[in-house]
Amino acid sequence: MWPTLEAIRGLGGEAERRRIIEKVIERGGFTPQQITRTYPNKDKSILKHRIEWALSYLKQIGLLVQPAKSIYRLTEEGRVVNEREVFGLWKELSRKRPHSPSRSSKHEPNKVIFDKIFQIFEREPLSPRNGLEESNPKPDAWREELLGILHTLSPAAFERLCKQVLESAGFIRVEVTGRSGDGGIDGIGVLRLGLISFPVLFQSKRYSGQVSSAEIRNFRGAMQGRTDKGIFITTGLFSKDAQREATRDGVPPIDLIDGERLCDLLKEHKLGVRTRLVEQIDIDPAFFDNL
Repeated sequence: MWPTLEAIRGLGGEAERRRIIEKVIERGGFTPQQITRTYPNKDKSILKHRIEWALSYLKQIGLLVQPAKSIYRLTEEGRVVNEREVFGLWKELSRKRPHSPSRSSKHEPNKVIFDKIFQIFEREPLSPRNGLEESNPKPDAWREELLGILHTLSPAAFERLCKQVLESAGFIRVEVTGRSGDGGIDGIGVLRLGLISFPVLFQSKRYSGQVSSAEIRNFRGAMQGRTDKGIFITTGLFSKDAQREATRDGVPPIDLIDGERLCDLLKEHKLGVRTRLVEQIDIDPAFFDNL
C-alpha cells in the first residue's frame, strides 16, 4: 500500500488506475518475470492484482477516494500520512475484519505472517519517512540542507525547477510563464490520464513560513476560465485554513506540495539529490546553480 500511495503522490495526487499501476511497477524495479507472472490457469498478473488490492485497501482506510470509475484521488490525510501510519491503519482494519470459520485454515498462514510483521513494527518503529532510523540518525537533515539551497534560488530558477519536477512526474508540454499581472500563475502543463488530457496551472512560491488561505483563493481566481485543476508548490508550509480552502466543496480543488513533499519529489526523481544504497542522502548544489 505504501508504494502505491507514494506513486499517486508522484502523479500529482490523482490518477487513473492503469497509470498508477505503471508508476508502481516503474518505481519498484521489478524483473520482467515478476511483472509477467500470472496466477495458475488465469491470464491475470499477480503483481497488478496486488496493486489493485492495495488501492482497495487505501480506500477502505480513508486515504483515497474514487471520484470516477478507475480514477483515484488522495484524501487530505492521504497527502500527509507517513508509512508507519499507513501500516497502523491497515493493521486496525485487518484485525476488525471477520473471518469465516470455514476458511480459517486457509487464512492461518497469512495470519501468522501478519502477526510477525505487527510484532516487528511494534518493536522497531519506522522513522516518519524512510524507516531507516539506525542508518540515518537524522532523517530530516538532508531536507533541511536541501530547503536551504532552494531558498537561495532566484524566483525564475525555482520556477524552472518546478517545471522539471512536473515533467518528471509525467506532465507534458510544461511551460513557465511567470508573467506579471497573471494572478500568480507561474506555469502550465498538460496531464494525461489514459485517453484524457487536461491543462494544469501551477504556482510556485519560495516561502519560509506558511501559505495562507487567501493565497489559495487568489490562485483559484486566476485559474477561473482557464482550467479546473491547479497545483501550488512552496518551500514552506500550508496553514490549516489553506489546506481546507484547497479542498473546499463546490470549487475546483488545488493540489498542495509543501517543502517536505517537494524535497521527497526531488529525491524520488533524482533532481539534484543522490541516494546511496545505505540511504545516505547527498545534496548536489551544482544542479541548482545551473537553473
